[in-house]
Amino acid sequence: MRWLVRLCMDRNLISNRQFLFSAKGLEECGRMIGGCASLPKYRQKFGVL
Repeated sequence: MRWLVRLCMDRNLISNRQFLFSAKGLEECGRMIGGCASLPKYRQKFGVL
């Protein structure tokens, strides 16, 4: 997803402001997923190392 947003930025399809907004949202989503994946219950259920 980050790659697509960066590609849009490089091709001037989105503005700097739009890029920053989406980058912040993607970063937050990544932190939320990473936090969930670190829970032992999640690791057992889905076999995450």
